[in-house]
Amino acid sequence: MDAIGPGVFGAELGRIRKTEHLSELYMPQVEQFGVKLEQRGDALVGSVSNERADAAVCVYRIGDFGIVTSHRILVKRDMLFCEHALPGLSVASLSADSLALCPIDQPARTRPTGNVAIFGQDTRELTTPLRAGSIQNATSITLLPEWFNHWDPKRMRTARLIMGTVAEACPSDLATWLDTTLHGMSPLFGGKLLSSGAAAQCVDRIASNVATWHVERERAEQEQPGDQRFFHARTPLKLEVDERREAAGGQRRGADDEQQQT
Repeated sequence: MDAIGPGVFGAELGRIRKTEHLSELYMPQVEQFGVKLEQRGDALVGSVSNERADAAVCVYRIGDFGIVTSHRILVKRDMLFCEHALPGLSVASLSADSLALCPIDQPARTRPTGNVAIFGQDTRELTTPLRAGSIQNATSITLLPEWFNHWDPKRMRTARLIMGTVAEACPSDLATWLDTTLHGMSPLFGGKLLSSGAAAQCVDRIASNVATWHVERERAEQEQPGDQRFFHARTPLKLEVDERREAAGGQRRGADDEQQQT
């Protein structure tokens, strides 16, 4: 039997610890509502209806450094909600009530559904009051810094810059595509259960388009001084689009808005 050197052991231990840390992004939250997750294909899914909430959850783990979480939650009683975060980049499509809990500069106007936010996070624990009757719906990706190691150095620098500086609602040209793509990954919002490989491809497209958006916006701000620095004044952003998912997006969003109103 070959000996395993300390460097190899240390790297494997670090990988295991990172993988365990990913569970902190969804397990404490899921457990607070009493949801028990079960393996279904490459996803973890579960639902519950109790005195606290009607809740359904779907989770994909993207390798050792990424997670996709999707949930529909109707809160039935006032409660304190404990949330865990790790350093990384998050991109999310949220209901208005969920957007209000996001660590971003809140926009002046929101929609019942499909509010898209991009923000970096750090290690933190946050306790937030949830009010009875609130609708906590969201699909999000969270990527730890190590996820970007397969990118080239220039794009890695862009990713780090986004994680360190961006915390905002997304502009409409990119938000529509992100909303469609995120919800297309979740059976809770009209999508299908995906294989881990298909989910990873969606996540990579999302991260790549967010990086492109940031680069284009920085360039626009350098070219247009003062109050005329509007990203939408430039040529529309070229997105890596899954045409089939985009074609279905309008139908999903319409059905989702109708469900919110009932």
